[in-house]
Amino acid sequence: MSSKLYINRFFRKTFTFLSLFFLIGICYAQTSPKSIANFNQTFNASNAFIENIGQYGKTMKGYEQMGELKFGYEGFGMPVLFTPKGLIHLQRKVEKISKEEEEKLEKAGAKEEEIERKKNITDRTITMEWVGANENVEIIREGKTFDYHTYGMLTEKAFGYKKIIYKNIYDSIDIVYTFNNNTKLGFEYSIVAKAGADISKIKMQIGGDVKSISTNNKGNLIIKSAIDGIEESIPISYYADKIMANKSAAFASTFKITGNTVQFDMPNGYDKTKAIVIDPFVSSTSNLLGLFAGKAKDVDYDYAGNVYVTGG
Repeated sequence: MSSKLYINRFFRKTFTFLSLFFLIGICYAQTSPKSIANFNQTFNASNAFIENIGQYGKTMKGYEQMGELKFGYEGFGMPVLFTPKGLIHLQRKVEKISKEEEEKLEKAGAKEEEIERKKNITDRTITMEWVGANENVEIIREGKTFDYHTYGMLTEKAFGYKKIIYKNIYDSIDIVYTFNNNTKLGFEYSIVAKAGADISKIKMQIGGDVKSISTNNKGNLIIKSAIDGIEESIPISYYADKIMANKSAAFASTFKITGNTVQFDMPNGYDKTKAIVIDPFVSSTSNLLGLFAGKAKDVDYDYAGNVYVTGG
């Protein structure tokens, strides 16, 4: 690379970084003083369910049967989208092109900057649908964050929420999505069944690009595509009246897999006359996806005004 080209790239990158810092300053200026004081705690995609103001689209192409996209969790490499019928897990794998591909582009006269930006991108989707659920389920949001997210040219602010409740998704059964103090990235969902509720009706249909569904030696549910996986911790169950008083009163429950359907297998003799809470935790088997994921490895721009970030 010539010294002139190197200097030009240096100044272009310096300008881009300064521009990004300037934009960050604008984002801070848009938040309230209370929001700024809690910026590190609340402006965090890993502990909020972000309302869909159009950034995710209205429905997921190819999965329209899942319904409208209501919220997104952005704590993993790609979003988990929430619909009235369940969840859509988006997955992406980013890899450098091979040496052979680089050489082929060089022979074709491609510029060095263009070759550096070339990546092989593989996308996969895994869906989780609540089978036989209430088609008109009421979705309640709670714990609105002080900070908000903005997306591209959208002028509306997308706020996050700490809790999403699917009210009466089955008869006398709610599903509550929330966060706990687990240091691992992910979210928790609690199945809250009133006394006498039929837990056998709760079924998760796994679809999309699913390659395998199994449990590991800890009893955790592992759902894999060809590029990544979803892990749900073994379901810990409590009688609702014991949760606050004594969590040691938990009893064993497990995942029951039949083909692509997952249910909750409760122990013989559990008291069906009492309210039950079942608490799995959802995480990714590889929380950082793709090449250089989790950080900006390089930043560049072109004369059309596009900014390129490797990593992110």
